[in-house]
Amino acid sequence: MDDVRYQTQDPVDGPMTPIKSTKYQIIGPYQFQIVQEEIKDVPRGHLLLKIMRTGICPADLRYISCSRPPEILKERLPMAPFHEAIATVAGIGEGVEGWKIGERVIPVPNIPCYVHNPQKYSKERCVACRPGGKGENFCTDVKFCGSNKDGFSAGYIIHPQECIVRVPDEVEDDVAVLTEPISVVYAAMIEADISHGWNKAAVLGSGSIGYLATVLLSHIGKVSMRNLLVTDIFDSKLELSKDIATILNTKDAPLPQDFIGQVDRVFECVGGKSAKESIDQAVTLMRPGGVCVLLGVSEEPVPVRTRVILDKGLTFKGTTRSSKAHFLKTLDILKENEDLQKAVKKIIYKNIYKGDSVEELITASRTASDVNVHGKVIIKW
Repeated sequence: MDDVRYQTQDPVDGPMTPIKSTKYQIIGPYQFQIVQEEIKDVPRGHLLLKIMRTGICPADLRYISCSRPPEILKERLPMAPFHEAIATVAGIGEGVEGWKIGERVIPVPNIPCYVHNPQKYSKERCVACRPGGKGENFCTDVKFCGSNKDGFSAGYIIHPQECIVRVPDEVEDDVAVLTEPISVVYAAMIEADISHGWNKAAVLGSGSIGYLATVLLSHIGKVSMRNLLVTDIFDSKLELSKDIATILNTKDAPLPQDFIGQVDRVFECVGGKSAKESIDQAVTLMRPGGVCVLLGVSEEPVPVRTRVILDKGLTFKGTTRSSKAHFLKTLDILKENEDLQKAVKKIIYKNIYKGDSVEELITASRTASDVNVHGKVIIKW
């Protein structure tokens, strides 16, 4: 690395002692390779972070299971997965101020164009990142950890200071590690205009994102239980939301009449092969002028009833990822809301796995991909 220095907690200690770090990269379906790294320096403008915990996201599993298109896998593998993490500061590069060794932080996985390539974007950022653009989470030349850049499955990582946020003392580790998915839901709520004031809302799919959407709609959006519908085909998933929402297993029952054609905002959190059915349900549920925010990911085209969409004047909005600003706001919300933190913790899977072997990572990944397992799988490093 060029032009790099290292600042220890006590600068008189002298040059950095090299740190050995183990990184785990995907090389095939549920196959990892171990890469041993020796970190000798921290680049200017960067921090060295010691990973504490990571969460496993369905997006990670699409790479780990190699279910993404072959051309994508060929281009991106081998690659370290995981983009949800909490870490501590282990080293500070030159030109970085305001950070302390040992403090808890979250690496924002979304690294926008002007951060990872400041020379190219010194005059003008991409169309999404420039003032008035859609936002950094829609960056057209993004480097996203665990997608087109190594993720956080390592003992230590080096990360740009612009993409790191501090964890408030009031937010505990098991909640902080889920800041990324919570911030994605928060970004979706902004897309849906949370300040508008809704009558009824629906969340289709009660996986981790669906559950977090339900929790935020209840605690932050102030949507009452009787006006908040949550659907899924697994009773065990719906059980988590029974105290804050009207729950419905759509495998066993039709959509309720008092929600059909009356819902202001729908959050579609299913995606995949079931996206056609869930989007069709959204069309049925929405009132004229309703908005559906799509959070579920589908690789294949999805047919929709354009006739009804036109008749009702419906709006469908896609959203992806989240920016540093969303992370900061999410942590502020968590800091001020202990009940919200308690609700978030309910989704954490009972077994905490260790990031100390290929076998343990494979077990954790298979657990997270099991349709009968309901909960967010966490790895402790």
